[in-house]
Amino acid sequence: MDNNDFARFPIKLHRVLEMASNDTQLSDVIAWLPCGTAFVINDQLAFSHIVMPVHFASMHSFKSFRRQLNLYGFKKEFNKDSGKRGMLAGGI
Repeated sequence: MDNNDFARFPIKLHRVLEMASNDTQLSDVIAWLPCGTAFVINDQLAFSHIVMPVHFASMHSFKSFRRQLNLYGFKKEFNKDSGKRGMLAGGI
């Protein structure tokens, strides 16, 4: 992944999450949590096989995607309202 791809990662992620807001099939894979400040990947296998090749083509594994989340300061959180574990952007 070059520096340009690294810089665009949060933009790509946000775009995918916004697309999922309007697409029930995609929202079964990745979606915002009700709080609106965190997201959850509901189906890691589908995310790796369907979403990543299209939107994160330079990443070859889910581990690479998770590494990018960590680099940008995302943290795992447990949402008491939904009962789901999600990813929270750092500083939010």
